[in-house]
Amino acid sequence: MFGLFGSKPPLTTRQRAELELLMRRIVQRIGESTVQETEMVCELGQLSLDLADEESLLLSAAAEVRRRMQLTDANVQLKIVRDDSIDAAAVYMLGDPATILVGDATLQDPLRSVVALAHEYSHHLLLGNGETTRSNSDERLTDLIPICFGLGILQSHASSYFLSWTVGESNAFAASKMGYLNAEEIGYALALLARCRGETAPDWMRRLRDDSRVTMKRAQRYFRDHQRSGGQILFDAGQIPDLPSSQGKLLNWIQGDDPTFALAAMWRLAGMDSFDTATIDVLLAATESSDRDVVPMAITLLAGTEHHDQRVVVQLTALMGDRRPGVAIAAMRAAYALGIDLSDHIGEMTALLDDPSVDFAAVVQLIGQLEEQGQRADAAICKHLARSIRNLEDEKTDMLLRCLRSICTDPAATITKLMPQMDQEEALRWLQRRH
Repeated sequence: MFGLFGSKPPLTTRQRAELELLMRRIVQRIGESTVQETEMVCELGQLSLDLADEESLLLSAAAEVRRRMQLTDANVQLKIVRDDSIDAAAVYMLGDPATILVGDATLQDPLRSVVALAHEYSHHLLLGNGETTRSNSDERLTDLIPICFGLGILQSHASSYFLSWTVGESNAFAASKMGYLNAEEIGYALALLARCRGETAPDWMRRLRDDSRVTMKRAQRYFRDHQRSGGQILFDAGQIPDLPSSQGKLLNWIQGDDPTFALAAMWRLAGMDSFDTATIDVLLAATESSDRDVVPMAITLLAGTEHHDQRVVVQLTALMGDRRPGVAIAAMRAAYALGIDLSDHIGEMTALLDDPSVDFAAVVQLIGQLEEQGQRADAAICKHLARSIRNLEDEKTDMLLRCLRSICTDPAATITKLMPQMDQEEALRWLQRRH
């Protein structure tokens, strides 16, 4: 299943499929001609920014963003927030008029200011006309819109960079991140943008930060080789998996040679009420794929099957021991949904907690759902609870305590018995506060 192409594609299958579909949607919304004709902003010097003070920067940056995003008539008021009442660089609020709140710390940096405003005005473009659907609230979709209006190079540089300052006689630094896309994903989106604009080696590509530029080049090679071999990409294919597609058509895509089309088809399949035997057969075959994103999605869909197919039980039981953590977790969650006994797999779950590549929260949640059946995981949960308390990871600590309460009849006694004495007092205080 799934053929090999001339160039290995960048990113994961899920990332590529999501970015291609979202970028396709944006181009359809704002118009291909707009994307092709927009000016690429390579540096802040191309923008008319007034750096005299915070308010001047805010107003001038907002004017530039509105002009470039064709929102000059947008009825949006701007407010500077001088306390910690917002936990983001900026926040969009629906209303009449809509409001964008911008933290004063954001306005200390012109790049952050422009990128944050572009993101919030993208929210207005999507939501300001009353189309407050779940898909229009997708933060990653919102992050991609400025790319299509020529602001992607600035987003590339703002996606992650270092801040430094002086404290007394010492120098300090920290990493800063903006947005919901990482630099590599921005590079892939810019490759799609260049493809739409008919650009193979645009001069502006040199202005990207290294990781975005490398990804963009890899993506362009992949597009070229994939097309030469007769393949298409979701971004501009004539036909793609969509909700009007019949179940049979979706199954053809799932069985096809391209994992991005297979994954997109399964996303559409998830919106259907029931699966027939032919669909279950195709999904079972998909669990044998070598693609790390296709398999978990196929497993997730199998968990929604209405009738109990013994082949599904056998396959899920086998996949719970898969060496790919994402596959193993998906199989365990599907097995739980189908009422399959997981008592023999507690050890595999606790082992996954030590794997840094794993979705830690998903495993902890699954263990907690097992209630008393998950009590065999109490030592592992206590071990991670001690670590989270020492590392001041409050959210993680709270999550682990909820799990412990679920699997133990007396969590206080479990903490006293299994946690190092130096950590017990603080853990019990946490337990009392969350009681």
